[in-house]
Amino acid sequence: RPTPFQLAGMMGVANGLLSFLCLALARSWQAEMFNPGGFGEEFRGLRIPPALVLALALGALGVFSLGFEYRAWGAALLLPLAIGGFSLIHARARLRGQGRLWLTAIYLAWVVFDAAKLALIGMTVVDALMDFRRRWQGPAAPMESPEDDADDASPMERSHHEDRDEDRLDQYRDHDENEKE
Repeated sequence: RPTPFQLAGMMGVANGLLSFLCLALARSWQAEMFNPGGFGEEFRGLRIPPALVLALALGALGVFSLGFEYRAWGAALLLPLAIGGFSLIHARARLRGQGRLWLTAIYLAWVVFDAAKLALIGMTVVDALMDFRRRWQGPAAPMESPEDDADDASPMERSHHEDRDEDRLDQYRDHDENEKE
């Protein structure tokens, strides 16, 4: 039977996970309106700084070493690493052309098996040290950030994107006006 201290840790993990999922959902909706496909690119490019990864991993190990009572609190420290691991898996799946079935199997394994959770955290820690995404791209094709794409766009392309964004805003405003009537 969990103690109140353990329940507080579990609630912290649940709140952190639900907060991230709500933020991801809102960001994906916003991206669909103004930058279709942008959320997926951003999520696949998510990489936690190596110093933070190591600090979270070592902090979680320290908390776990305090005993079973602190296990949920250690999981709270590992939550950002799990999110970073899923980002890494999505990046690899995109690179290899693997579909939703493969990703669904990974998510189900993560929910059911503790070993899958540990493997995901381990991949995130190793990625922080080795930067798999850069290695997967090869030396000739470094990964570009969305900011780089915006800088490289010609004035004509920028104008086209701005026109498309304005069209979406107009559609959104028209939809709101129709609902009010």
